[in-house]
Amino acid sequence: MKDTHPLLKPVRLFCLLLLILIPFAVFWQVRHFAFLSHDDMFHISENPYLKNGFSWHQFQWIWTVDLTFDSFYADYWHPVTLLSHLLDMQLFGAQAGAHHLMNLAYHLMNVFLLFGLFYRITGAFWRSYLMTLIFAIHPLQTESIAWVSARKDLLSAFFVFLSLHIYVSEFKQNQSLKKILLVFCFALALMSKLAVAILPLAIFVFDYWPLKRLDLSRFFRSLQPLIREKWFLFTLSLMAVFVIVWGASDAAGDVLNSFGGGVHPNDIPGPLFDPNVGTFASVKAHQWLVIPYAYLKHLVSFFDPSPLAFIHGPYQAHWLISLVIAPCVLITLTLMIWQTGKTKPYLITGWFWFFVMLFPASTLEYGNRFMYLPIIGLAILLVWGSFELFELFKIRLPFVITGAILLTAVGAALSWQATAKWVDSEALLNHSIQTVPNNHRAHWLITTTYISQGNFDRALTHLAQSDPNIKTDNELYYRMGLLLERYGKFNEAKTYFEKVLAINSLDANAKEHLAHCLLKLGQPEEAAQHYQALLDRGVRGYELESKLGAAQVELGQLDAAHAHLLKALASAPDDAQTLMSLGDLMKRAGQYNQAENYYRQLIKQNPRTVTAHHQLGMLFMEQAQFEEAVKHFKNVWKYGGNLSTACNNAGICYFQLGKIDEAEKSFQEALKYDARNAEAHSNLGAVYMNKKLPQKAIEHFKQALELQPDLQAAQDNLARAESAK
Repeated sequence: MKDTHPLLKPVRLFCLLLLILIPFAVFWQVRHFAFLSHDDMFHISENPYLKNGFSWHQFQWIWTVDLTFDSFYADYWHPVTLLSHLLDMQLFGAQAGAHHLMNLAYHLMNVFLLFGLFYRITGAFWRSYLMTLIFAIHPLQTESIAWVSARKDLLSAFFVFLSLHIYVSEFKQNQSLKKILLVFCFALALMSKLAVAILPLAIFVFDYWPLKRLDLSRFFRSLQPLIREKWFLFTLSLMAVFVIVWGASDAAGDVLNSFGGGVHPNDIPGPLFDPNVGTFASVKAHQWLVIPYAYLKHLVSFFDPSPLAFIHGPYQAHWLISLVIAPCVLITLTLMIWQTGKTKPYLITGWFWFFVMLFPASTLEYGNRFMYLPIIGLAILLVWGSFELFELFKIRLPFVITGAILLTAVGAALSWQATAKWVDSEALLNHSIQTVPNNHRAHWLITTTYISQGNFDRALTHLAQSDPNIKTDNELYYRMGLLLERYGKFNEAKTYFEKVLAINSLDANAKEHLAHCLLKLGQPEEAAQHYQALLDRGVRGYELESKLGAAQVELGQLDAAHAHLLKALASAPDDAQTLMSLGDLMKRAGQYNQAENYYRQLIKQNPRTVTAHHQLGMLFMEQAQFEEAVKHFKNVWKYGGNLSTACNNAGICYFQLGKIDEAEKSFQEALKYDARNAEAHSNLGAVYMNKKLPQKAIEHFKQALELQPDLQAAQDNLARAESAK
């Protein structure tokens, strides 16, 4: 059967319509889906930098986050992706279904671009059509479409396809314009997802086929001009690699902190092999060793995509499979394809596209989303290879059409079923637990999901299964307390630490964490008693001295606090908590220069220390150094502190400096981040009084008093405003 088989133009148009309608029908269900607790909420729906309209500060944050500084509200530098989320938040707010539909829209645009690209450069309508259909509805694509946080996969693919369209275009009169457009689109792809830095290498396989610009018989001679013409693409790729390696992102830490902080036991690198079961115990210790098995697993998943779980955990295989069988299979297939590809060039293009595009993810934990672009290579192999077999065995057209329809129906059904699992975090993680044996990380993540929902009983059940080292109720309650503490749920954490102490009253760790919870709950006297009891029992350590000192600072026992804090500082001169407490102590004692020194020492160690910036700002405000104070409040905003409080404090400084317009903007911005900030309402009312707008001032003073009836400044100013009306 040939692509030139006489088919009516309306049939082709109908099929092209189906190319959009089929994936649309399969993934349309995402309109009812929620944001996931894994990344979606933290990076999108609850990200304060995306929620409150467009501003210069937000654009500045988007373009610099994870480039010049790390943030819990982003993972890696991808400003174009963040801009797309910002636009969605302004258009749809936190309506998760609309964000999901935007993902689907990007996927459908990618389907259109991919078909157009291959039909344009091969002229093979039906081959291009079926290859694109595989890309459109293969079950492995579900993760990139149904997970809002996977937007970077879709956006980067969109700009990759645009880049390839430009690359294969004829610019006979203006090659400079072609280069400019290509650089522009490739740069946008990189700013959507840095992993596509590998694209210039993948373009070489297009040069071989279908562009036929690379000749294997004189490989190096024909390769040289192709390398020279791509120097600007390689330059961009090197810049992307620089950002990946030396940028400020700490994505792994961000993910853990978004679920309560700390390091999960299963994330701690251990020995390469588990001597008892012969499996990889850790892929982090020697990640390069797992690459062949990773490729083989992704290859097999193309033909057998089950179980389609979200969380798979580390690669697990017998060492013989990982270190011997997988490399041998891949080498054998590569040699066979290289040899056969001299007469069937699509084999080389398909195989090496898969290999090259998957490489950036080959050392990472398995994820279906990593196949979004690599799957194109395997689809080329399958479709072009199948057409050759049809022609070789003279299979009749009706059988081919019937087979294609059946495979499409099966693929669509599997993708529909897989997509349905993404309705919310609970359903998705439970599916991962049910389909992947001993899925400790999925148990860990669903534990944090239940904690965020306040369902502590279920959380406790899954926490017990998240780590096989948890053997006793005592250990389980302690771990639960730690998790709740890191999650900021101090009252609930206190309950679990008390349960531990009810079982073993001498548990020093539980007692120390109980004291910390009490301190956070505003009970410094009880906290100090617990810390002192531990010291009286002979428990030693600079952290204990530091925490007791912090509690005594809260109690106003400055001399005793100073003694304990200096002891802690002598043992650990760079301890952040000790330096912060000493700064607070000196500030309370009115020794501003010493307080400033401690806070600055903290910031020197870690410029992202939000609390130190806040305290320095407040310190400078007390000394009427308002310009200096503003700088630190801006850093509180930049590094993810309380944005509303930071803007309110900056507004106070501007007001004191006589910069009334800047003050007004700051107070308005504070209310965008938190409409219930009574002080910001009161301060904005004061601005309007200054501007001789008593009616507006009255509105804000009244709102301030509704939120905080005892706010004296609002009471006094309201009376003045009403008399001036």
